Amino acid sequence: MQSRKSVQRVHHFADDVESTIAGIEDKLGLAVSENQKRFFAIKLLERDSKISEVLKSAPNVDAEIKALEDKYDDDRESIITNERYQYISSIIGSCVKKARAGKETVSDKIDRIVTNRFLALPIFALIMWAVYYVAVSSLGGIVTDWTNDTLFGEWIQPAVQTFMENVGCSEWLVSLVVDGIIGGLGAPIGFAPQMAIVFLFLSILEDCGYMARVAFIMDRIFRRFGLSKVLHPIPHRIDVVYLESWQHVLSRTKRPSYDNDDSNKYPMWSKASCYRTYRRLYHG
Repeated sequence: MQSRKSVQRVHHFADDVESTIAGIEDKLGLAVSENQKRFFAIKLLERDSKISEVLKSAPNVDAEIKALEDKYDDDRESIITNERYQYISSIIGSCVKKARAGKETVSDKIDRIVTNRFLALPIFALIMWAVYYVAVSSLGGIVTDWTNDTLFGEWIQPAVQTFMENVGCSEWLVSLVVDGIIGGLGAPIGFAPQMAIVFLFLSILEDCGYMARVAFIMDRIFRRFGLSKVLHPIPHRIDVVYLESWQHVLSRTKRPSYDNDDSNKYPMWSKASCYRTYRRLYHG
């Protein structure tokens, strides 16, 4: 009868994290087989909500989590994610060769400024102020005034009024259509150019990758309100549909199998390209 081969791990976390995982493994005891203990220990450390469906009595690991979070001055999810991406980076570094290895790109230089631990939020506030100033006060104000005063006030309403008077419509009907319907619809339509300009600027910020970096900056604050990974740069509206849809994205309908310790089956929602930004923001 062949002896059972021990599970060989190629990924090792930092010493403090490994020590915490080992302590949680000891708490699991005989409830989990030896080759699955590490996987379950990490899931308990991450407070995976599905772990209670597998373990009848999950051990309390609050003390271990608090000690680890105090040690790293970060939350458990970010700590584990950071360790995973360190391993990913080590693999990429050993098998990918870059022509300009060791040289900072323009993107790296910009990241050092816009993701600076102290300057990131003031820069974000300044950029959002500039977006809203252009969209509401300067360019947006000019377009809105032209839409309300010229397009509706001087062109559409007088033209419709003249047409209805020429065909013999009564005064109350003319007033209803011109002042009520057209005037009433013209007021909210006048804000459409401002919103178009706002979303144009926001799409530019998203396409250039700035909003992804701001998400890392704001994630720690949002996490306190249960809105981790949520960033909506429209402060004057509460988009319930947006939040609900984002929570739906974060819910994993197809869970990984708990039968083996295959970390590749566990979905990673963050982009690998964000790892450098996270390290620069929280670890210098």
